[in-house]
Amino acid sequence: MTVATDLAAQTAIHPICILKIDGIDAYFAEKSSRGALAGWTDRTDIYYCLAPPVEMSHSFSIKEMKMAASGIKFELYDEKESDGTSYFGKLFAPGRWDSQSNTPWRIADGAAPLAQIDADATVIPLKDSTGASTGTVYCGQETITYTGTDGDNLDPAVKGRFPCVGAGNYGATIPRPQATDPQTARPVGTVPYDLAGRRVALYLLTWDKEANAWHAEGDEELMWCGRITESITWDPGRCVWQVMTKHIVSDLDREIATNLPYSYLDGINLQGDNGRRFVFYEYKTSNGELVAKQDITVDAGHYTTETLIKEIQDELAETAWSQISGGETQWTTIELNRDSDTSPCYFRISHGLLGGGDLDRTVKLNLFTYDTFCHALKSLGWEDGRGRWSWNTEDATGASVGAGYYVDVPFKNPPAKAYQPVALSSNGAKLYVKRGAALWPEQGDFSGTRAHIMVKDVEGVGKWHDLVKGNYLDRYSSISTNTLTLSTDQDSPGRDYTDTAFVAQNANDPQVKVQNVWVPCWKSTGNTPDRGPYQQLLYALLSTGTSTFNHANYDVLPRQISVGMQSDLVNDASFLNADKLIMGDPLSERPRLVIHEPISFMELLQREAKLWGLALSWVAGQFKIVDILNPNYNTVTIDDNAMAGRKFKPKTEKTFDHVVNSYKCKISYDWRTGKFGPSVTVQDDTSIDNLGQTREVTIEHPGIATGAWEAGLDDVLRGALFQSTILIRPGYILPSIPLVAAMVNRVPVGVAVRFTSSYVPDPLGSGSMSTDVEAIPINSTWNYATHAGTVTLLLLVQFASYGDPWGPAALVDKSKANGGYQDAGYMLYTTTHTFGESGTDSDDAAAWAADDFVSIIERTPADPAAAAVVWGPAEVTKAYEADGAGILTIGSSLAAAWDPTLEYVILTADHHEVISAQHTEATYQADTDDEQNSDGTYQRYG
Repeated sequence: MTVATDLAAQTAIHPICILKIDGIDAYFAEKSSRGALAGWTDRTDIYYCLAPPVEMSHSFSIKEMKMAASGIKFELYDEKESDGTSYFGKLFAPGRWDSQSNTPWRIADGAAPLAQIDADATVIPLKDSTGASTGTVYCGQETITYTGTDGDNLDPAVKGRFPCVGAGNYGATIPRPQATDPQTARPVGTVPYDLAGRRVALYLLTWDKEANAWHAEGDEELMWCGRITESITWDPGRCVWQVMTKHIVSDLDREIATNLPYSYLDGINLQGDNGRRFVFYEYKTSNGELVAKQDITVDAGHYTTETLIKEIQDELAETAWSQISGGETQWTTIELNRDSDTSPCYFRISHGLLGGGDLDRTVKLNLFTYDTFCHALKSLGWEDGRGRWSWNTEDATGASVGAGYYVDVPFKNPPAKAYQPVALSSNGAKLYVKRGAALWPEQGDFSGTRAHIMVKDVEGVGKWHDLVKGNYLDRYSSISTNTLTLSTDQDSPGRDYTDTAFVAQNANDPQVKVQNVWVPCWKSTGNTPDRGPYQQLLYALLSTGTSTFNHANYDVLPRQISVGMQSDLVNDASFLNADKLIMGDPLSERPRLVIHEPISFMELLQREAKLWGLALSWVAGQFKIVDILNPNYNTVTIDDNAMAGRKFKPKTEKTFDHVVNSYKCKISYDWRTGKFGPSVTVQDDTSIDNLGQTREVTIEHPGIATGAWEAGLDDVLRGALFQSTILIRPGYILPSIPLVAAMVNRVPVGVAVRFTSSYVPDPLGSGSMSTDVEAIPINSTWNYATHAGTVTLLLLVQFASYGDPWGPAALVDKSKANGGYQDAGYMLYTTTHTFGESGTDSDDAAAWAADDFVSIIERTPADPAAAAVVWGPAEVTKAYEADGAGILTIGSSLAAAWDPTLEYVILTADHHEVISAQHTEATYQADTDDEQNSDGTYQRYG
């Protein structure tokens, strides 16, 4: 027997509570007449001082799609040390840090801006380790043990000792300051700075009847996890310490994308093929005839103001005029001058009559040369549209100048101190910054090196080009000392600007900040989306800033966008399963989700949860994504025997608090300006008319790519928001049910249960005073002193079971030869658990037997409304081979239609095409006209 089976059976199990605190080398257990825990060795001490907590609660808001959980007040009876002093009196004392018994050190400065101590580092660098030899130290929320020193390093050291969840160690990534910022150096002490903020975890342990002993260490069941708050009370009358806590879900409300790394724009970038050319034209004033031109091309380079002025001066002096007409030698010369470092530049256009020449001349300059924009002159302050210039023939007194006529044409603005064209054709796929080491070398969630930067206040030039203004986003693939190499592919959303767009630091402006931003990667390679929105969230949730420390696949992001939720507390498979339900819907694509300002992880998650009904819950000691609006059947049944109290008769209440019959959607977002377009509202008129009230929820999501189907946005949103299994537009009955001890940890909020009772009126309308329906727990409480709880259920009225019907699907394994299809034998190679859950479900393709009919359809097509159907219906001619081959054999060739470069999904054929035995084994999408089973439209799969 295990603790889990004991709790479900509740037969002479004698449950007790155990509390663990992060980094504390002791367990705190409930005292029992069965004696001490034997063989528990992970921590040095076990104190039997814990009073079982009397209340813990969870709740779920369907309108907000958000779980909430209460803190717990833990009561710990005071424990005496061998010298008679109070163990907790020392542990909770805030003055220990400042006492003479504590030796404080500081983390040493890092050599680079992003220097850090990894979560699993074995060396702790200190500014000064005087007094250190061997022992235990505390830094932030973690405990570190060390057995020696090496100079000013604690070495070797073990970080993250005694975590309250999981085996082994669980440390934190510690940033190291630069020498110019010593105030951020983390303190290290021989006692904890404070216990506030430390994680705590509550477990239940049971008595093993077969072994006649407590269950072994590691078999205890996690009930709750949270953090100690600032409220710690000493009650001398009862000799009890009262420690207040908050649930670990509050960690998800903390902001990420704070203190994002940044640098500053450096110099003038003219590395591109375009943007370096301008032309002077000389005309006859009398008739407008073009006489000559001087075509100037600035050498490609990275310039300062001074070096660029000199480069243009040299080009003007070295480039001859090209004569167009007139048959005479041109005597016009042009110089670029600047009187001081703070003044604008000016062109001096001169004309000498010695040896010939003609005063009937006008000179013109244009920033747009052969349809290309001149960033070289723009960076020096030139404005287009300055007109034409003739020479001064008289001086200031009105006297004739004679030979050597000239005119000074000033630039409108002083030169920019830094300047970056936006278009790759003009910036040469380069961006120059003053300190490249301050930026992320990579973002982490891509198969190759990549990271993104954002620069604010892009400008553009009008004329026949559109005037633009907003933010500039780009992606780079490498960093040298002061140069970012920009990506040359086209999947960065920052490429929407015309070639006139630029970012500039003008004369009196502050430096232009170049800041890292997080753009969740929605495709790891190529052009096919392979990551849904929930998988993208896993990266931030599980990252710690130390690559692969917390999770081999998802702990890869920098610490500034890392929640650092311990992987033991996250059911990562549920996030992936959530994506399987929505991938293929155009609303699931996130090509333009840009995280550039602080935001909480919970807000990111709620955006998706409101859109899809797939929300977070606390299930069996883990965070899990559960399908609220289209739930899976839960085998847990709450019946009259599960109710605490003999013949308890629950009261019921019908309420509209959960009703949602209107969605206000703000999703047309322009990340360049940071503004949403007009909102779209979709409503369920039936609910609004019959209830006489509108219950609206706002969905604000800047990451959805509306694309080509924006014109049909109303229909797309209506389909996503109002085609759920559970209608949340009518009112529901909500009884509160007291639960017996056997239901502990088995009724998580948001996860459907079956509810039967002889005392609750049938919500289906039969008139019977008994009920047998499915229900969603929306509130639960538990008392670990009495081992009893209460749950509030939302009784559903659409159906009696979530188990049937269902929609099987299998993915063709594209990695196999010919994209997973062998025409010899008509065999399709399939993946095992792309849509089902490994360990609980059969292989995906095992859903079909011989004689069944299936269809093969393109997965995630470019146009979701025009997926390529390879074949359908196709008869299955051989039972699925589950011997590792994963083969489904069909009876007809697909060779004529098969494209091995695409991904395909196998589905049950349409209702009118399958054999009668299949009619009760799959869901079929209803026809939009007659609302009957489809005759040509595929059901959603997964």
